[in-house]
Amino acid sequence: MKNDERDMPVLWHQCLLAVCQRYKNDLSPEQKAAIMELIRYQNHYLITPEIRRELESKSTDVDVPATRVETVARPNDTMEF
Repeated sequence: MKNDERDMPVLWHQCLLAVCQRYKNDLSPEQKAAIMELIRYQNHYLITPEIRRELESKSTDVDVPATRVETVARPNDTMEF
C-alpha cells in the first residue's frame, strides 16, 4: 500500500481508523510501527492524526471495573399507565 501512488478514498482511512481503535490493545509494537509507516505514505489530513493518536495512546484494558451506582428502592414503586 505504501508504494501505491493513488490517493485512497476516505472510506479506506476510516476503516483503518476503526481497526486501530478496535484492536490497538492487541497490536504488537511491530504492527503499530508498520501502520505508522504506512500512514506516512497514505495520509488524510483529518483522519491520519486520529490514527496516530489511537496508536500512541496508552492501552486501556477491558478489565477496568465499572462504576457502581447505588439505587434506593421505594415502596410501591410502580409505573402507572
